[in-house]
Formats: sequence, C-alpha cells, structure tokens
Amino acid sequence: MVIIPNKEVFQSPIINFTRLGKRRADVTGGVSKGDDLRKVRKVAMEALKEVPGVISEDTTFLFENIGENSIDFKIRIWVKSGERIPYLTFINDVIIILKEAFDKNGITLPYPITTLDFGIKGGKSLAEMPIHIEKQELNL
Repeated sequence: MVIIPNKEVFQSPIINFTRLGKRRADVTGGVSKGDDLRKVRKVAMEALKEVPGVISEDTTFLFENIGENSIDFKIRIWVKSGERIPYLTFINDVIIILKEAFDKNGITLPYPITTLDFGIKGGKSLAEMPIHIEKQELNL
C-alpha cells in the first residue's frame, strides 16, 4: 500500500514501475578515443546477456557524445522487475559485468587528462627548450 498526498497527484506525474513487471535502466559511461567502437558495442552487448534479469532483445547501446576525454555511451537495459531493490541490484550487476568485460578485452575507461601549454611553438618538445633561471637577492 502506498499513500500519496493529493498535492503530488495533481502536480506531478505518477509512474507505476511495477505495473508492467519490467523497468528500464539507463547506464552511461565512456571509453577511450583510441578504442574500436564496434568492438566496444559488441563486447558490451555480449556481456549484458550475463546479467540476471536482463531482457536482451530490448537492450540498446548507443554512442552519444565525443567528450573531452572519452567517447560517451548510453545503454538502455530492461530488467524483469519493477521493484526498487532488484532494480538497484541490477544496475550494480550491469556495471560490474561491463567493467570486467572491458578489462578482459583491453577496452579502456579513460581518466581525465590535462594538457599544459608552455607556449612552445613549432612542435618542439619541452626538453628542447632553453631554461632561463633568474636569481634575485632578497633585501631584508
């Protein structure tokens, strides 16, 4: 039994996740720009078949963005339960199985990278640049 205040009924949509006996989970992530994207999708879709409760035929894997440090994807997966705790457990299992499959297949989950610009022109490396050190005396 669920009690919903009248205010919520009139002001917000109510979604009954248990009515259909299934629920969609959206899992997002990113892979290295150097990875083979067709391989990434194939590995992910095969790995998701191992997740208990997954409805494989309703699962979609889509690349959605070329980010700063990664190529981002979204997986829309349907689980055979509308209940909250099995749903959360399902998402947990999806993440673990995807990570294991990516590791096994050499697919990289990138870390943020920062490039420092020292004003080097013409493709010179930092090691080729002359170093100028100024010495100043302190008058105390």
